[in-house]
Amino acid sequence: MRVTAEHWKRILEIAEENPKLITNQFCGSNGKANLNTLWQSVVNSLNSLGYGEKSVAEWRKVKSVHILNDLITIGTYLFNDSNRLEKQNKN
Repeated sequence: MRVTAEHWKRILEIAEENPKLITNQFCGSNGKANLNTLWQSVVNSLNSLGYGEKSVAEWRKVKSVHILNDLITIGTYLFNDSNRLEKQNKN
């Protein structure tokens, strides 16, 4: 399954609300459990877009390969070009 612009937009929205998703730094005795719960929520949201499904491990790989390197570029593209994305979704 190919990651679409809608996936990137959703990932960025979730990351803005949960910056620890990018750093993977959850503290405390429940830190790892909280991180796993967040990732399962992210995966459910991304897979619900209807383009196919990836596991938690597959989405985490996408994040680590692309998000950390291209977060600013992708975010700028998606949020500055939202009209194009909305038109694409209507077709």
